[in-house]
Amino acid sequence: MRRRRFHLSIWESLVNRLAPSVPQLDTGDPITAAVWNRFVYAAGFHLRAPSALLYQTISQSVASTTPTRIVFDSAVRDTEGGHDPAVNASRYTIKTAGTYLVTIVAAMQSYTPPGGEESLAIIVNGGVFWAIHILPRDPQMTNTWFSCTAEIPLQVGDYVEGQLWQDSGQAQDVPSAFSQPAAWMGLHWVGV
Repeated sequence: MRRRRFHLSIWESLVNRLAPSVPQLDTGDPITAAVWNRFVYAAGFHLRAPSALLYQTISQSVASTTPTRIVFDSAVRDTEGGHDPAVNASRYTIKTAGTYLVTIVAAMQSYTPPGGEESLAIIVNGGVFWAIHILPRDPQMTNTWFSCTAEIPLQVGDYVEGQLWQDSGQAQDVPSAFSQPAAWMGLHWVGV
């Protein structure tokens, strides 16, 4: 009967990675309890990788020509506790390093004359822009929807935010009266 064993040399070379790798199987020695436990942890991590889905239930005002961070006061999920709705509610702080797929969607009510622009951006650590969606203001629309998506390499302690901006000459709202949230942010770990 053929037995399977882990290539421990491959496994041991990857031990210091922040995100566990699933070791390779091969014929040979039996699997020990210690090796099995490392395998189960690695496989489980990849089946339930770090992720969060945050959303906004409150109205928020966006002043003209003033960059405004989106406040996320609720979460559908937050597997690593990277969001605190009471302290820095606009931020998601990374707990596991890696590349994350980040998507932010937001709406602004636009009761303003035509001309000018509105935008949504994904920002890391308060100043690095990773994606931006800019639209001219449309006099036919009362609500403008934006979305931004980017794969971003992040380290432990980095934080991600969404930023709205507009230059209408008056404040505009991120409305809370929609049947779905008017702003949400999703993050999902996709690799090292």
